[in-house]
Amino acid sequence: MYPYFSTFKKKDTLYTINYENSNYYNFYNNYSGYEGDENCIDPYSILGVTPFSTSMEIKQAYIQLATCPIRSIRKNACLAYDILCNKENYYKVGNKYSPIKKDCFYYTIIGDLNSLKSMIEADKNLLYIKDKLQRNLLYLAARNGYFNITEYLLKKGININEVQNSGSTALHGAAYYGQELVIQLLIEHGINTKIRNKFGNTAADEAKTPFIKELIIMSDQDRIMNLFHYLNSIGLISNIIPIKKKSKIIAQKLLCLSGLSKSAYNNINKYWIPAWHGTKFKFLESIIRYGLRPSGSKLSNGMTINVNPGHIPLNYSISGIQFWAKAVFVSPSIFYAANPVYAERINSLSKRWCVLVEVRVRPGTFTSHPSTVLKYTGVKGEPSHVEYRVNVKSDKDLIYRVSSEQNIIVTSITFVSTEFLENINYYYEGNIVINSQEERMLLEK
Repeated sequence: MYPYFSTFKKKDTLYTINYENSNYYNFYNNYSGYEGDENCIDPYSILGVTPFSTSMEIKQAYIQLATCPIRSIRKNACLAYDILCNKENYYKVGNKYSPIKKDCFYYTIIGDLNSLKSMIEADKNLLYIKDKLQRNLLYLAARNGYFNITEYLLKKGININEVQNSGSTALHGAAYYGQELVIQLLIEHGINTKIRNKFGNTAADEAKTPFIKELIIMSDQDRIMNLFHYLNSIGLISNIIPIKKKSKIIAQKLLCLSGLSKSAYNNINKYWIPAWHGTKFKFLESIIRYGLRPSGSKLSNGMTINVNPGHIPLNYSISGIQFWAKAVFVSPSIFYAANPVYAERINSLSKRWCVLVEVRVRPGTFTSHPSTVLKYTGVKGEPSHVEYRVNVKSDKDLIYRVSSEQNIIVTSITFVSTEFLENINYYYEGNIVINSQEERMLLEK
């Protein structure tokens, strides 16, 4: 019988081996040096806990990092959490841990889509296996917020409603750990939101935030049509138009005539410059009621338009322009405006839509500027663009800065299918949503 712990020295370094699992028996002979392995980590340091922390303290520490927008940080947090929950799957090397075996579960935990793809393409049965806690790959990907891996697994046909030991689905995991984009993706693919786990909770009951709870509860409602009926009843919206491509609805436009006659509206559509503005669902009524206004503006209801957190402050000068942020910013590119930095995703009737506002800008009243988004440094195993695979040149002028609200008119609220956005190959294909045949037919009546 081997002792639980042993030590040895190799390359002038002292290593501690945990023998609680028999897989450690041949560790020394198989060890080839983990000092350079980027996934040999100190989980306690990463999560900010100690070896004496309780399981709940470790979980709470992970939750704080589970939605970090920097994927490399999230990856290390996911790996650290798995190490402390499943130590038998890792070698202990000094104060660090390294995986015994790099299998499909490991690649899902660290978010390495390319390696996971290679394994699944070689053996489709990996879609059906579970770990010791009866978790399938989808649960781990969703819990850790890996949009691209979750999407890949769903498209490969993994069981979306599979439950783990606790009775929780991937939606429970994503809701508990706060993964908003993944939640919307799961809903879009038809996950059952009513399943209760062994604690009697639905995914909505497990939601980390009130917003996520509302997201799940309202997923089977027609939020777009409900918004149309409300805004139409108070005279802000005139019509709703479905935009189709090859018989599939790719967008829904809520037309705002802004008190204009059809002829005046058509004249603006013809001679003014079309552009897009990404926003959040909750701001739509205000935008239709008051128009797009520069940051710092005060509305008649007493509200002030503030700069979004993390964006350029109001008093900064950029490109020689004083008070750069005191303006309205739109883009000629539907893809640029649809970037998650600007545009929220919502679910309506279990389909995912991007929230955009379509506008027209008076010619000669705006300045053009190069892209500040669509520049992203990926990590190992991640595609260059997680959500969009669109051929957009970064040197294009993708920002229009409009200093006065008098020179910009909101023409519609436009909900664009994320499936359409994510499967377009070229920049210009987004023009199908502007001045669509369906829209022209309505306005020409």
